[in-house]
Formats: sequence, C-alpha cells, structure tokens
Amino acid sequence: MLQGDEYIQARKLGSSINRELHNEFPELLKDFHIHEIHTIKFGGSPFNLSNKMILRPTAHYKFNSFWMKLQHNIERKIKP
Repeated sequence: MLQGDEYIQARKLGSSINRELHNEFPELLKDFHIHEIHTIKFGGSPFNLSNKMILRPTAHYKFNSFWMKLQHNIERKIKP
C-alpha cells in the first residue's frame, strides 16, 4: 500500500492524466468520473489507460467507498 510522498506523487500523476483525458474528450467524458480499476493506493498504475474506467459519479462514490473501507481496515490491523 503506497503511503506518504510516494502515494501523493502517484495520485497527483493520476489526477493530472485524468484531467488531460477530460480536456481531450470533453463531450465523451461530460458528466463522468475516471476511476482507476486497481487503485493507485494499492499499487495500480496512475497512467496506464487499461487501468482506467469511466463511471457516473454515484457509481464512482461506491467504488471509492469500498476502497476507503478496505484501506481503513488494513491500516487499523497494521498499527500496534
């Protein structure tokens, strides 16, 4: 699980690429979010297009909620 500066830099790269995709395909991506299938926090590629999918905001929220719960549970078990 990426943490600290390593995660921050990877997330910034992923967000930057997602913004570029929105700028390049505004009509196609209008009203959609881009989600990394294998989340960056868990080692997924921030730039590989095969690791990205487009979702409606409500579906994106559900995916993010799942990953955040998983991350929280892992972090809770790792800490003494």
